[in-house]
Amino acid sequence: MATQPDPFDLEQQLTRYAESTNPQMLANYRHVPGYLRDVLVFCATAYVPAPANYIRLVSRLLDPLSHEIMFVVLNYDTMLEVALRTYDSSRFHFKNLTQYTQDPSAQVIKVHGSTSWLVPIPASQNEPWLMAASRYEPEPEDIVNLQVIELVSIP
Repeated sequence: MATQPDPFDLEQQLTRYAESTNPQMLANYRHVPGYLRDVLVFCATAYVPAPANYIRLVSRLLDPLSHEIMFVVLNYDTMLEVALRTYDSSRFHFKNLTQYTQDPSAQVIKVHGSTSWLVPIPASQNEPWLMAASRYEPEPEDIVNLQVIELVSIP
């Protein structure tokens, strides 16, 4: 039996929102990345409180420490970072970007970014954050302001 294609194409809808001339639709579209980040953080902390498979992988790769490893991560979640901290909290800290590659025995490269990385959105004290966020247009040079934040479980 043939399956019907999904009539809702997420990429197509997001592109339509991004190209909209409606200011409210554009403002709402700019909240999508933050929402997706929150969903990923919630799933990574609520459904997987201890990333057992990652911890097992890290232990097997690092126990006989006779080689260097570079983890190239395509996911946004922080499960590998949690596993490395669980393995050895005195060696592995991820409080700034340089700490991802500081330990030559196990370096972490996050190709797409991370749910724990953010660029602060500039706002004035007289303006609500949501208004500033809805107008914020990131520039390539904003990357110098990137910060690593400590993730907490979302209730």
